[in-house]
Amino acid sequence: KKTMRSVAALSVLLCLSACQDLNVPNYNDISAEDLVNNPTPASLSAAAQGLLRGARGLTNAFTGDLATWGRERYSLNPEEPRSITNALIAPIGESNNYWGAPYAQIRNIRAVLAAADAVEGISDAEANALRGFCYTLWAEALFHMNLMHGELGGPITTPDDVQELAPILSEAEVYAEV
Repeated sequence: KKTMRSVAALSVLLCLSACQDLNVPNYNDISAEDLVNNPTPASLSAAAQGLLRGARGLTNAFTGDLATWGRERYSLNPEEPRSITNALIAPIGESNNYWGAPYAQIRNIRAVLAAADAVEGISDAEANALRGFCYTLWAEALFHMNLMHGELGGPITTPDDVQELAPILSEAEVYAEV
C-alpha cells in the first residue's frame, strides 16, 4: 500500500514538473515571410502541398455552393448550419469564399514563386516544375473567380501591401490572363 502511494505521488510529481508549458508551436505552419526570406526545399514542399489544399478548397466551395443554389445538394449538419445559411440566406459578401479564398490562394502562390527563385538545393528542372505548378493553380483560381463573378471581373494578382487594392479587370481580361 505504501509502495502504491509512493508510485502515485511520484507519477503526479513527474507529470506536474514535465508539463510546465503547454503551448506547442505548430511546426507544420511556416510563415510567408520565412518562406520568402529563408526558403528550404522542405518548406517549399510544404507550401506546395498547401497550394494543392487551397485548390481543393476552391473547387469544393464552388461546386458545393452551386449545387446548393440549384437545390441539388444540402449539407444538413446540425453543428454547422452555415453551409445552407451562407449560400441561401446570407448576402454574398466577405463571409463567403467568393472573394477571399481566391485572393488567399493567389497570395500564397506568389510567395511560393518568390521562394522558388531564391531557394538553394533544388535543380533548375525542379524549380521550373514548381513554377509551372504554381501558374497552373493561379490560372485555376482566376477561372473560379471568373465563374463566380462573371461580368463583374476581378483582379489577376494581389498587391504586396495588404492594405492596397488590386485593380479590377473585366471578365475578358481575366480570361485572357487564364
